[in-house]
Amino acid sequence: MLAEVTEFVSPWRFQRHIEVWLVMAVVIGSYVYAIRVIGPRAVGKGVIVTRRQITAFTADDGSNVEMVMPGDRIKMSAELICPVAIEQGMRFAIREGGRTIGAGVVSKIVE
Repeated sequence: MLAEVTEFVSPWRFQRHIEVWLVMAVVIGSYVYAIRVIGPRAVGKGVIVTRRQITAFTADDGSNVEMVMPGDRIKMSAELICPVAIEQGMRFAIREGGRTIGAGVVSKIVE
């Protein structure tokens, strides 16, 4: 009896690691706590997170327009939420939900 025969254990065999399950439970619990408890307190009830930036559309003939269709030429007034480096003659794009819905050229800057 030179050596005792032991059972071969595959390194790819599923092994339970309690510490991994514990870490995952803490991460998921923290996420749920942040979404349900901290999130509503940070924003407050009834607070609008986003606000309308475009204030008025004016058609070529000078009349106010409620909705703009593709191909229409308009003049638009916009109030920016945060300061942006912009000059007269620069091109801009209007994006909503990750899609470009309009583009144009800055004609005048009103302060």
